[in-house]
Amino acid sequence: RLGGDAWDAVLFEHAARRFQDQHHQDPRADPASYLALLESARAAKEQLSANDTASIVVSLEGTVEEVPIRRAEFEQLTAPLVARTRAVLERAVADVSTEGLRHLVLSGGGTRMPQIGHLVRDVTGIEPDTGDPVMRIARGAALYGASRLARWLSLPTVGAPDEEKSPDIALYVGPVSPRVYGIPIENAEGR
Repeated sequence: RLGGDAWDAVLFEHAARRFQDQHHQDPRADPASYLALLESARAAKEQLSANDTASIVVSLEGTVEEVPIRRAEFEQLTAPLVARTRAVLERAVADVSTEGLRHLVLSGGGTRMPQIGHLVRDVTGIEPDTGDPVMRIARGAALYGASRLARWLSLPTVGAPDEEKSPDIALYVGPVSPRVYGIPIENAEGR
């Protein structure tokens, strides 16, 4: 799985090992410490999306330690996840021409991480939409609704109201769900 939870797990394990090495106790063994560490790892991931440094708080039986982490270290630790994501992205765009594609909208919390934006740009050559993730999800839902309406009305294309419609491009938006990681597109020939 390549959702944000995978990145959280890397930070979680990193901090747990550091704590265990220092204090000879495993915070993963205590349910309350486990949950607090998981939440702290998630918060650190979110902080690293906007800042160069963050801290992961680990506590167990009255012992509290802040494990500092820099964005560069985070990116190094999660490099295997980025490589897996690259493979998935390359397969997804292998049969699709990005020529003429003007917008690439990403959704989900993981897309806030700079390394994911860089990856998408490297693979597609397109600067991804880096706007508010909530608005991106709303935009995806609107595109999905427009796509469904266009099918129902048998319209050949779907475009934003202020954009010129092209008879050569059809937009297909897959079902919207919290775990959908892409929008398949195809041209008029079905490729």
